[in-house]
Amino acid sequence: MERLTDKQLRLLQALYSRLKRDDDPRTFGPAGQRYAGEDRDQRISWAAAHIGNARLATFSDLSISQASYLVDVLNGKPTKLDQKLHAVFVERGIVHPPEWFEAYQAKSAQWKFRGLALHQLNRWQKIMLVNVLASRGDETNRAPRAVRQAVEPRDMSPTFGWR
Repeated sequence: MERLTDKQLRLLQALYSRLKRDDDPRTFGPAGQRYAGEDRDQRISWAAAHIGNARLATFSDLSISQASYLVDVLNGKPTKLDQKLHAVFVERGIVHPPEWFEAYQAKSAQWKFRGLALHQLNRWQKIMLVNVLASRGDETNRAPRAVRQAVEPRDMSPTFGWR
């Protein structure tokens, strides 16, 4: 795993600090949680929650891709992982991902998603969901026949209707 660059480190620290001063919701956890403690502790807790790594001790432990993910979160942009997840939803014919995800959880009760809504998933959980959706030959992961249809761009918001 290649560690984040010095430029990414400075950018993450600066973006987080600026947004935190303004109490911007992008500095909350993926499920909307707020963090107590010193600024550094809050920043590390925030990053750990978003990437799904409770053992994160410092931003310097992040990989390049994890840092890129966090920068996109702070900038309010869809991450590469969000774009990949959207592409898999489209490929599987899932028109309304939040509703599909809710039904999927009710049916499968998978521990890895812990009863969260789709927009509350962290990076690790999104990777797991991409793997679930991309698994071949498993019809249980497909959308019900009634909702499998072509997805037109107007069907999804710029942030894919679920973020």
